[in-house]
Amino acid sequence: MRKKLTEMKTPKDEPRRTHAGPDALRRRYFDLFDLAPMGYINLSETGHILEANLAAETLFGVERGALANQSLTRFILPEDQNTYDRHSKKLFETGATQTCELRMLRADDSPFWVQLDATAATGVENPPECLAVIIDITERKKLEDAQSFLFQCGFKDSGESFFSSLAGYIARSLKMDYVRIDRLDKAELSSRTLAVYFDGKIQDNVTYPLNDTSIRDGEGKTICCFERGVRHLYPQDAVLQELKAESYVGTTLRGFDGKPIGLIAAIGRRPPENRRLAESLLKMAAVRAAGELERRQMEQRIIDVSELIQKIFDASPLGIIAYEASSGQCVMVNEAAARIIGADRDTVLQQNFNHLDSWEKSGLLTAAREVIQTRQPRENIELHIVTTHGRDVTLNCSLIPFFSAKKPHLLMMGQDISRQKLADSALRQNQKLAAIGLLVAGIAHEINNPNGFIVFNLPILRDYLQELVSIADDYMGDHPDRSLFGRPYDDFRKDLFKLLDNVEHGAHRINATVSGLKDFSRKREKLEPRRVALRPVIEHAVSICRREIQNNVKSFQLAIPESLPMIQTDPEAVEQILVNLLINAAHASDKKDSWIRLCVNADKNRPDRCFIQVDDNGCGMDETTLKRIFDPFYTAKPSVQGTGLGLYISRNLVEGLGGRIEVESLPGQGSSFKVVLNDY
Repeated sequence: MRKKLTEMKTPKDEPRRTHAGPDALRRRYFDLFDLAPMGYINLSETGHILEANLAAETLFGVERGALANQSLTRFILPEDQNTYDRHSKKLFETGATQTCELRMLRADDSPFWVQLDATAATGVENPPECLAVIIDITERKKLEDAQSFLFQCGFKDSGESFFSSLAGYIARSLKMDYVRIDRLDKAELSSRTLAVYFDGKIQDNVTYPLNDTSIRDGEGKTICCFERGVRHLYPQDAVLQELKAESYVGTTLRGFDGKPIGLIAAIGRRPPENRRLAESLLKMAAVRAAGELERRQMEQRIIDVSELIQKIFDASPLGIIAYEASSGQCVMVNEAAARIIGADRDTVLQQNFNHLDSWEKSGLLTAAREVIQTRQPRENIELHIVTTHGRDVTLNCSLIPFFSAKKPHLLMMGQDISRQKLADSALRQNQKLAAIGLLVAGIAHEINNPNGFIVFNLPILRDYLQELVSIADDYMGDHPDRSLFGRPYDDFRKDLFKLLDNVEHGAHRINATVSGLKDFSRKREKLEPRRVALRPVIEHAVSICRREIQNNVKSFQLAIPESLPMIQTDPEAVEQILVNLLINAAHASDKKDSWIRLCVNADKNRPDRCFIQVDDNGCGMDETTLKRIFDPFYTAKPSVQGTGLGLYISRNLVEGLGGRIEVESLPGQGSSFKVVLNDY
């Protein structure tokens, strides 16, 4: 049973154990839970906070002691309460991990966006609990909102209304008191404002010299930022002095030829809340504003609208693709999207979403057609997709309809969250293993001790019975018609020792199962690769399981090249992997002419990489079994042969050595396992 960290026994409460005891497990739990970069909280079914880590304390701005027993709804924006209620209800009804995005409140009631991943805790006493992972996605949300604003504003607004809308949006998004968008004159010695947003209102435009201003210093840079004390650096700047300005963030607007044509400046009476967000948003805004300013200044030149939008796309950290809605043809793509798909931009531009199997299989095609038909955007669509170019991606995307040149188009903005998903999965697995480790430590102690009495006393009991049976033999010889328990004496005598054999076999199975549980919970955390000759390692692994092979298989073939080079690996791990594979192959034997082949080869182009293959002509596996063979505790063997942990542990060891394991199998024809070591 998984215990809370605060309830774990200390060394004073329980004798110190060898190997990975409670102290080590507590330290591991502390590292995983308390020092994680994301917020972690334990919640009761009623939504009350039971435990919180340091990151959660920072997110809410409340000390952990004060968080305890508070309802999580205290920190959720009222408008998003229904989202959380649905999320929580579904979690405890189904037990499946739930994910949602909503807005929360800090101690000072300032809102922020989070992604909330909740997993029902297993193996705990009533009432039920859950573990919630809280990730601050405020910055991502604001960048997505800015991207959407810039795109939509770019088509419905132009001229003065565009710059005024942009200035107001920047001020509100960054909580700055003053935002100015300027156009530089040819001499670059003065500037004309295109929009001035001050304390919530649009001001009249003016012309002013650039000398002795903070803007003049930032004019040549991509981004210029002063987080504190900017008014003291420029005592002649009247705007800074009047505002009593503390901070300044500015960016240069550049024409298509790369020359400065304008400026955006955001000024605040306080330091910016998030400098990185401010800089990213201004970079995105600068591309769109520069395009609009260039259009106004150079009306005699025909501007390719697609090129203008492309600049906005390329400035975005998100993958963005635009499609012509009626035909499905791709018309625009940025570099980030091309990287996600795994192709160059020219190749992506040739795609038509109506003809992409990846869109149809993932459900993206259905969602896209729905957005085009209803003209309603869909956000935060999470799906797994194998792209046409072979990339396996978990994607979080939004679909937005828009018009260009009086034609309907579809904009797709997406982010590759595959690594995040893998990291979350690995963290959840480690948390499960930490909990199992606590459980197994108790199981091993409480089961092995009494089971040891059984194993130790069975041979003595057998000797006692042998003596008693010799007496019974003499007696029954004189009374041949006598029966015991309604059975002839000879049958009773045989059954008596068969029962002893069954008890002994069961006791050994208990030992094997507990040992497998300990290996599973421990996982080998520290592999020790070194330069080794592979032949002795393989031969030793074969010798360990040779008797098992001889008892089950008619022929065994071993092929190891004489010139096999030394490789960098952990020999004990390789030995354990091979023993598991060979024993599995032996147990799969079901034919009179059964065989197993073990072949080892080095990669001719990469001497440090090698291939170990174990083939058999045994019972094989169907597709359903193949999909689950690496799951812990899953086995197709009879209960007397396996615990379902061997392949799970083998795959973890192979991956820990920087390799991979591949398997092919057909029912009734056999299986082939291929281990690739040092597959960097």
